[in-house]
Amino acid sequence: MQTVAESIDATVPGFDSETNTIIQPNLDEESAIIARALALADLGTAGMDGPENFLVEGDALFREENMDVTDAIRNSKDLSDEDKNQMRRRMLNWTVFQSSFTQGRQVLLGKELEGLPPKAQEGVGALFDKFDQTMTACKERMEGRKDMSFEELALDMGLNSAKLDDDLSSEKEKEILKKIEAV
Repeated sequence: MQTVAESIDATVPGFDSETNTIIQPNLDEESAIIARALALADLGTAGMDGPENFLVEGDALFREENMDVTDAIRNSKDLSDEDKNQMRRRMLNWTVFQSSFTQGRQVLLGKELEGLPPKAQEGVGALFDKFDQTMTACKERMEGRKDMSFEELALDMGLNSAKLDDDLSSEKEKEILKKIEAV
């Protein structure tokens, strides 16, 4: 039971202003292997899965963390221009943040692997080989979105549809555990 609690606790997010990205402050070298695998997979989409999944997951996370925007768009036909402009800014800011999130995660990966045996660090690190592709795709997405109208942007981000979000992390967790256990 302690490992389960520690694993869940390891995924509690924080923010690192130096790298401008999300961190897991409860994760450290002493964390149980399963906690480390879960935490790495939890924030690993940008580096492990690449842009196709990261961009979809990013928009899904925006919808989840910005329920007021989601609800306003889905339930209101008469938003004021001021409301639309404010929500559009939030959507664009989120899109910009995806690139800095990815870059920060890439910078922190080596530190997060510290304490694992060298072969495990190498094996797990090799799973995170898509950061550069993801950063490029994030920048391209921002270029494509910056001139979109509010309505186009809302549609592009899935805010006015009933998109179902796939759970991508369970496969990542299994892959990380295999690399660590192989050592």
